[in-house]
Amino acid sequence: MKFSIGDKIKLRKTGEEGEVVDIVQDQYIRVRVDGQVIPVEEQDLDFPYLDWFLKARKEEKKVKKQYVDTLKIEKKEERKSKYEFAEGFYLIFQPIFREVDMEEIIHRFRLYVYNETDMGMDFMVNIATPKEHLFSYEGALLPGREQLLYSIEFDAATDNPSFAFEFSPQNGMQKPMTFEKKVKLGRKFLIEKVQYLQQENLPLFEWRIFDRLKPKE
Repeated sequence: MKFSIGDKIKLRKTGEEGEVVDIVQDQYIRVRVDGQVIPVEEQDLDFPYLDWFLKARKEEKKVKKQYVDTLKIEKKEERKSKYEFAEGFYLIFQPIFREVDMEEIIHRFRLYVYNETDMGMDFMVNIATPKEHLFSYEGALLPGREQLLYSIEFDAATDNPSFAFEFSPQNGMQKPMTFEKKVKLGRKFLIEKVQYLQQENLPLFEWRIFDRLKPKE
């Protein structure tokens, strides 16, 4: 079960937010929503943190756009996107904290994938450190959608894990092209991102895997 007591949640069907108050024999979860405690199944719940982050990014973009408009700077019309992200395919990291000796420390990251392109995307991903293979996944993601992918321990995240992706755009081609993209999460890059989150009091950070797909040479 991916939820714990005290976790913030949202109901998939209504979008209402609440908090986990009890887990009954790993069968169903009791949550408090608008002061009322109700039982729900795990499959009907999701985490709201990504929604909060994307909403904050959208508001930040709006403020910047208004400032530019007041200066009357002509600007080329940008591609419209649901969350005001630049075009591309993203990994999004959400640190999960645990209290150790009266101090909050990061013990793992929830990984989301987010598709900010203009087409659906079939994809496969293999996650591995130099020491071991961690996770494989095959799925599809529509434009403007996000999905919880994996929960990676902090030690593994700082061990230079690699992410080997294969993408097949859903563009109606009889023989869809496959694109490969492999990236490595460097320890220095991760630590800098975590420090930035702490300074700016942000819950998540994004990492763009690609902006535009290009055929392999």
